[in-house]
Amino acid sequence: MDLLRGAAAALSLLFALPVAAVQLPTLWVWPGDLCSATLQECIDGTAPGDIVLVATNGPIDESITITGALDLAAAGGFYPTFSASQFITARTSSSGDQRISIRGLRLDRGFIRVHQQSTGTLTAEVRDNTVTALDNGFPAIWIDGSIGPVSASVSGNTLEVLPNSAGQQTGIAVTSSLAAHATIDHNLVHVQAGSQAMGIAVSGQADAAFDVIANRISGVGYNEGIDVSQSGSGTITARILDNLVTGQANQSGVPGALVLYSGSSSGLLDATVVNNTFPYDDTAIASRIDPPATASVRIANNLFTGNSSAAMHLSGLVDGASLTQDYNLFFANGTDIAATPSATPGPHSVFANPHYAASGNYRLLDPSPAADAGDDAAVPADLLTDLDGNARVARSHVDIGAYEVPEPDAAPAAATAAISAAWAAARRRRARALERRQRGLSTTTGMSRFVPAWYLS
Repeated sequence: MDLLRGAAAALSLLFALPVAAVQLPTLWVWPGDLCSATLQECIDGTAPGDIVLVATNGPIDESITITGALDLAAAGGFYPTFSASQFITARTSSSGDQRISIRGLRLDRGFIRVHQQSTGTLTAEVRDNTVTALDNGFPAIWIDGSIGPVSASVSGNTLEVLPNSAGQQTGIAVTSSLAAHATIDHNLVHVQAGSQAMGIAVSGQADAAFDVIANRISGVGYNEGIDVSQSGSGTITARILDNLVTGQANQSGVPGALVLYSGSSSGLLDATVVNNTFPYDDTAIASRIDPPATASVRIANNLFTGNSSAAMHLSGLVDGASLTQDYNLFFANGTDIAATPSATPGPHSVFANPHYAASGNYRLLDPSPAADAGDDAAVPADLLTDLDGNARVARSHVDIGAYEVPEPDAAPAAATAAISAAWAAARRRRARALERRQRGLSTTTGMSRFVPAWYLS
C-alpha cells in the first residue's frame, strides 16, 4: 500500500510540472480573409515554419522574397502563375536549422533561388514547379550555400532553359562550399542552344553527396547535360542513375551529356554512373581530373548510341584503377572510348542496335540485346525502378539503359491460350458427334439443339 501511495505522489508531482507549449505552424491561404493584400505582405506576416497556400491561378504580378523557414505551395485545384519576369528568392535567417519548401508554382521567364545564410542546416524542397528561365544567367532553380550545411530535394519540376547573350543558362544548380546532400530526381529539362548552357549542375568543395536520378534532359546545341564538379579538398560522392540525356553539342570547355570534373585541389570525386541512356549527343560522358585531385568512377549498364564524337571522352582516369567500365552497350558512335590514358570497352560490353521503340522514343522493344545484359552488382540497392517507374529488374537480370525492356504482354498470350482451349473443346465435341453419328445416335444428344452442317463435316 505504501508503494502505491508513493507512485501516486510521484505521478501527481509529474503532472504538476509545467509543459512547454508546442508551437504549431499557422496555415495561411492567399488571397483570403486573413491574407487579402499582396502575396508578399501575406508572407511578411508569417512566423517561421508557417504554411502559405496560394489559391489563385493568377497571374501574380509581383516577385517574392522569403526570409526564414516557410512552406509556399499551390492550394489544391490551383495552378498559380506568376507574370513574366517575376521570381522567387528565399533566404534563411542568420542561425538555426530551417526548412524552406516551394511547390506547385509556375514562373514565366523567372527563377527560384534558395540561399543558405544560416550556420544551421538548410533543408530545401523545390518540387513540381514549372519554370521558363529568365535569360539573365540565373539557373531556373538554384540552391546555394556558403555558410551552413545544405540538404536539398529538387523533384518533379518542368523547366525550359532559354539562351542568353553569354550562353550560360542552367536548368537546375545546387552549389555548396560546405557539407551538402542533394537529390535531384524526376525533372524534365529542355535546354535551348548555348555555348555554356547546361541542364543540371552540382558542385561542392567540402564533403557532399549528390544523387541525380531519373531526369529527362533534351534540347539542341547545349554544352552540358549533367555537370558534376569537385573543386575543394572534400569528397564528392555522386550517383548518376536512370537519366536520359539527348541533344547535347560540343561548344566549349569540357562538353558532354555528362561531365565529371575534379581539379585544382586535393579532393576526391567518387562517381557511380549506372543505367543511363545517352542517345544522339556529341559526347556522352566526358571527364577531366586534374592532379592533385583524384577520382574513382564506375560506368556500367549505360546505353550509348549515335554519339557523333564519342560515347566516352575521358581524361585523367586510369582504366582498371580509378576507372571501372563494363556492361555498357555501344552502337553507331563516332568513337566508343577516347581516353588519355587509353581505355577499351570492358569484356561484357554489347555492340548492337538496341532497338528503340520509335524516333525520339528511347524505350526498348522486345527483343533487345540490352535485355538481361546489365550487371546486377552495379545497381545500387535503393534503385528499385527505371525511368518510367517500372521495376528496375524486370526479368532475370537488369537491362542496359534507363528503361527496362518490357516483358511480352500477357494479355495477348492469355487470349491466344483461351482461343486454343475453345477450339480444342470444339474439336472434342465434333469428335464425339461424329462417333455418335457413326453409331446411329442423335448428334444433338448432349449438345445444343441445332448443329450446323459445316461443324460436323
